[in-house]
Amino acid sequence: PNDITATFKLSDTTNFEFNGGNKTCTIQGQITQKDSSLTLASTSLKLVYNLSASTTFTYDGDGTVSATSGTETVATVALNGNTITVTSHKAGNAEITVTASAGTNYKSATATLHVTVDKSIIQVTSLGETATKVYDGTTTATLTQGTHYLLSSTNGGAVPQSINYTANYAGSAVG
Repeated sequence: PNDITATFKLSDTTNFEFNGGNKTCTIQGQITQKDSSLTLASTSLKLVYNLSASTTFTYDGDGTVSATSGTETVATVALNGNTITVTSHKAGNAEITVTASAGTNYKSATATLHVTVDKSIIQVTSLGETATKVYDGTTTATLTQGTHYLLSSTNGGAVPQSINYTANYAGSAVG
C-alpha cells in the first residue's frame, strides 16, 4: 500500500471554510497493475505439411511475450518481434499459446492461435518416356522418378523424395 496525500481546496470560500484550517489528509491507497491487451491478427491459421505461415500480434503491456505449441509434432512456433511464425511437421491440429508475462505496470495476457496442417496433395505426371525391361516372364515394371514420372504438389506442399508404387505391363510377352 502507498500513502496518498490529498490536498483539498474549497471552490466556494464565501459560504464554506475548513475546520481548523485542515486542508490536507493522508489516505491509504494502492496502485494496481493495468490490464494488458494481447491481440492476434488472426486466431486461426491453415497451412500445408512442411510449410510455414505467419501472423502478427499487438501488445500494449510491459511484460515479455512468448509462444508455445501444444503439439510440437504437428507444428512448432517462433517469435520475431511481433511476428509469429508457425512451421508444420505433420498433418493435424495444434494450438499455439501466446503469453505476455506480467510486467511492472501491466497484468499478464494470453491469446490462442488454432493451427490446422493439411496433407500435401501429390500428383503423379507421366513424362512420356518408354519403360523397357528384358523378358523375365513377369509383368512387373520398374519406373524411375524424373525419367518416367514426376511428383508434384497441387497445393504447394512438400513432395516426397520417393514413392512406393506397383507397376505392371499389360502382359509378359516380348513385343
